[in-house]
Amino acid sequence: MDKEKLKQANEKLAGACLIPVTERNFKEKPCLECGKWFKPLYPYMKYCCKSCAKVGMRRKQKEYSARIVKLKSEETKKWNLKHHLCPICGKGMPAKNMRVHFDCMVEMLRKGNRSEKTLRYFWNRGYTLYDMEQLARGEEV
Repeated sequence: MDKEKLKQANEKLAGACLIPVTERNFKEKPCLECGKWFKPLYPYMKYCCKSCAKVGMRRKQKEYSARIVKLKSEETKKWNLKHHLCPICGKGMPAKNMRVHFDCMVEMLRKGNRSEKTLRYFWNRGYTLYDMEQLARGEEV
């Protein structure tokens, strides 16, 4: 008889500890994808439904891969500068203090890159705006 009472007491305790998922009370929070407020079944839920979770996870993966690509390109640029390679063509530099080949910069000028950095490159080497236009057209200065 004592064994039966003990078994019944254990069943009552086990039943009391297991709270059904539908009866859990967590604060409402907004879905990260659609912004709709929902009541999560678990405290770590971030999305209101499976479709939002799927879209949200895809978005996160794209953001992560874009960040990795950006980091890799920055690392490549640092490596090129450290090993004295031109960042445009990837060939070796004739002098350690050079960062870009002159011919590569002229090619960028011909392609229409008129950024401040490109113009400053030529200006610091004694070229006037008229000289830069001649270089862009492919004429000798």
